[in-house]
Amino acid sequence: MKDRQTNKQAHHIFSHGCKRLLHHCDCLRITVIVYAIWSYYDAKSGILRDIDKNLLVAAKTVRHILPHDLHDRDTEADSVPPGEDWQNTRDLSDFANNIIGVTYVYTAIRKDGRIYFTSGTASEGGLKEKTRQYLLSRDEASGMFRSAFDSPGPVCGTVSDRRGTFRSLMVPEVSPGGKRYLAGADYDIAHVSAMVQEKTMVVL
Repeated sequence: MKDRQTNKQAHHIFSHGCKRLLHHCDCLRITVIVYAIWSYYDAKSGILRDIDKNLLVAAKTVRHILPHDLHDRDTEADSVPPGEDWQNTRDLSDFANNIIGVTYVYTAIRKDGRIYFTSGTASEGGLKEKTRQYLLSRDEASGMFRSAFDSPGPVCGTVSDRRGTFRSLMVPEVSPGGKRYLAGADYDIAHVSAMVQEKTMVVL
């Protein structure tokens, strides 16, 4: 009889211990999952902050690269000769190539409700073909792009278009003659997820 009671007590203690262990394991599992999620978003926020800093520097530098009167000229096709337009494209492309991760830098205007580039980077192929950038239509411009013209300060966000997915930052600028335009820079974030996962694994 005594042995039976002892066995019952031992079984009860063992069963209770197992339940407590399982409970602790569940708590630990939940803690790890929550921490992993937090680490992921913290790493992503940190990476995007660094990207945004680079984009802001790039966008604010653009006006110092281009001719100072570029946006004070009449916005007609012949306002910027092909040779000058190509040189602007070359200068911006060289500048963008020296900033890690920056894919495009450009300027744009709003005319009669439509968006037009007034300068921008180009691939080596585009440079060889002397693709014209001045008054290149940007009909597929995002809502963020359009709203940036009326913003008092830099506008930044993630946008997707036919070229891919980008972190984009635009700075409203005013030319010496008082004309408003945008200076912008884009960063291809296709590989950001891999960077975030790598940082998260290091933390864990």
